[in-house]
Amino acid sequence: MYIRYSLIYLLPLFLALLFSTVFFNLFFGEYQEAYAAFFRVTIIASTISSFFLFKEMSLFVKRWFVVATVGLVFLVSESYVRSGVPFQHPHVFSKILVIYFIFFIYAFYKRFSGRVSVFQLSALIVTAFALNILFVSDTGLSIFESLMGERAFESESSFLLLIPCVYFFTRYFFSGNLLYFILFLTIAAFIVLLQNRTVWVSLSFAIPVCTFLILRKGRSKIGVNAMLLLTFYGLIVSILVGVYLYTKPNVADFILGNLEAIIDPVNSGTGNMRLMQFEEYWPYMQRNFLFGLRFGGYEMPTLFVDYLSGEVLEEGTVHYFYSFYIDKLFYLGAVGLALFVLPILIFIYRMYKKQPYLDIDQIVLITVSLCGFVLGLTYIWPVYLYAILGYTFFRLEQGPRDSQLGMVDEEQKNLVRPDSTIPKSLTNNISLQ
Repeated sequence: MYIRYSLIYLLPLFLALLFSTVFFNLFFGEYQEAYAAFFRVTIIASTISSFFLFKEMSLFVKRWFVVATVGLVFLVSESYVRSGVPFQHPHVFSKILVIYFIFFIYAFYKRFSGRVSVFQLSALIVTAFALNILFVSDTGLSIFESLMGERAFESESSFLLLIPCVYFFTRYFFSGNLLYFILFLTIAAFIVLLQNRTVWVSLSFAIPVCTFLILRKGRSKIGVNAMLLLTFYGLIVSILVGVYLYTKPNVADFILGNLEAIIDPVNSGTGNMRLMQFEEYWPYMQRNFLFGLRFGGYEMPTLFVDYLSGEVLEEGTVHYFYSFYIDKLFYLGAVGLALFVLPILIFIYRMYKKQPYLDIDQIVLITVSLCGFVLGLTYIWPVYLYAILGYTFFRLEQGPRDSQLGMVDEEQKNLVRPDSTIPKSLTNNISLQ
């Protein structure tokens, strides 16, 4: 019964995951009109709900919420002065309204705390990818043979795999169970096969960050012998991969080509296209650096070409940027970009310094949240990432859960307790793994 109710409380995060194509296409297919309608409804609902849940927020988040709302009111006022209507260009408003996904998810789980775990989230993501490969994707089942062809999943969806990947990696360090290490290697290999270079870089960033958090704030059960065993298995896997690449030179050439594109992004892959876009838009962003172009940016003719097809775009086409940072700078300026970035980094740093220990979920969520800043270099943040950030805020504020600390010594365990405002009955039953 408890597990059934906990899955109900997973619903807000599940709805956020629908903003990734791996979830949306599974339920609705490639129906763009439905996606746009779903986005409009959820962004309005999350914004309104955030106001009703305001009292659940901590002082830091309340201040952030107020500042964001002041920015929203400013846009509404400007729209009314310009055109006589409060919401002239919804696309511009969406650039700031997405922040309310953070506030809603955070406040919702503060109101109904202790009912969802990263294990459940990871299981949901792995299941969605498996179902896509079986029933939706045309290339998923033959991915070894189609490495040079079309990608099975786009980067924004592939980024989701970092959650179970980092979770099983962390779980191995806390439990010493080899099964979790095998699951980590399996998902990591799948990420490599999906051909998304940005996700490769994110994974390369996630592993050292996660390891640092485990060593500094975790209470793992991994000793010297287990580390040696881990090194041994890593060596075995490396040898097997090397043998496979030797027998499949086309796969080796493909991987080397992608690594070259990562090392030299300007002259390889799509890096040159992104650089061209930045150079073309940068003069406009410089002239409106603090507060962005806002509605004027939306009305500005699209600059020159579609960088992927090379075709000249029609005037009035929405500007699509290949970077979270450029997108926010263009529409909202440095102030708008700081509104998104600085509170997240400050909050995570404060919670990191405040908590004597971090549990498994907290380590995974911090790692994935920081990887979002890597993803933002070449992609706009997907909507689900805002929801994950909101859940990260909640879990860091809640404190480590005893069942995930990986401690044996009861005296050490008593040093850390969940938030006193959370009913003990909930925290005692939280472990569903």
